[in-house]
Amino acid sequence: MVSSELTAPAEQSEIYSESVSSNVIVSWFSGYITPELADDRRVQFRPLLARCSTPTWIMELTAMTGFDPRTVAAGAKWLRAFKESGGREILFISAQSAARAAVSGVALGMRIPVRFFDDLDECFKTLGIILPVRRSIPPLI
Repeated sequence: MVSSELTAPAEQSEIYSESVSSNVIVSWFSGYITPELADDRRVQFRPLLARCSTPTWIMELTAMTGFDPRTVAAGAKWLRAFKESGGREILFISAQSAARAAVSGVALGMRIPVRFFDDLDECFKTLGIILPVRRSIPPLI
């Protein structure tokens, strides 16, 4: 017997970070985030921090579908690197209460303020950033 059922393609999970101004870094999270992915992509994040004197970090999670609970510990390494680089504030974009609770708890423990936003445009407007091309999702790597 031949099956006519199609399997959905595997969800593509990614974390992509880039500098959008001299002291602002945006990290886009998409798909299901695992601790292994978070640890792997932190290598890309650290050099961006090194170029900032007082970095502001925008975490854009609107395309994230979920995360492994162990990812909270991996995420704490990102926040520690951010704080050690002189980071002063995290701007967080997500409607997921579990993600908001996770980042709030870790950031509170490290005394890093977090502000919540509905979308990237609102966040950029608050910071006074005007990009030449509007973009909500990073290019594929």
